[in-house]
Amino acid sequence: MMLTGLVTWALAVIGMTYLITESAIFTLPRVLVTRRLFGAGAYCPSCVGFWVGVLLYGAVGWAPPGLIV
Repeated sequence: MMLTGLVTWALAVIGMTYLITESAIFTLPRVLVTRRLFGAGAYCPSCVGFWVGVLLYGAVGWAPPGLIV
């Protein structure tokens, strides 16, 4: 059960990171965010992946099981 939750969480973070950094759907928001707020942060998969993981844990309360006691 613990491995299934970890894989699900990792796939959710990877999928959201890919959608934000590479997809054509988010081209306009990515350009706007890059110009106004973060510089190249919206194009960096590592940076976006970190913040997606933080938001999944902080805002939604969804963390990989067993990672945080």
